[in-house]
Amino acid sequence: MCGDKGYDSKQIRNSLSSHGMIPHIKSRGEEIKEKKEGRSAKRWAVERTMSWMNQFRRLKIRWERKSKNYEAFCHLAFAVIAFRYADVLG
Repeated sequence: MCGDKGYDSKQIRNSLSSHGMIPHIKSRGEEIKEKKEGRSAKRWAVERTMSWMNQFRRLKIRWERKSKNYEAFCHLAFAVIAFRYADVLG
């Protein structure tokens, strides 16, 4: 499980470990230390993808009443993102 410094507590780490998950959580001081060293904070792939999804107005505010239609637009957006990332669409 990946998390930011908001999830850095002994209770959460123990709970994840008891469920068989490996916690990948930055401690509260690590991010500040990295900024001082000149390294910028890295965003998780999920945060980056959700940011890309918010570029699609139709998905940012759900206009469709039927979930199948919304799901189809999500798949279309993922396809456009993948093609952009692969530098196919430019």
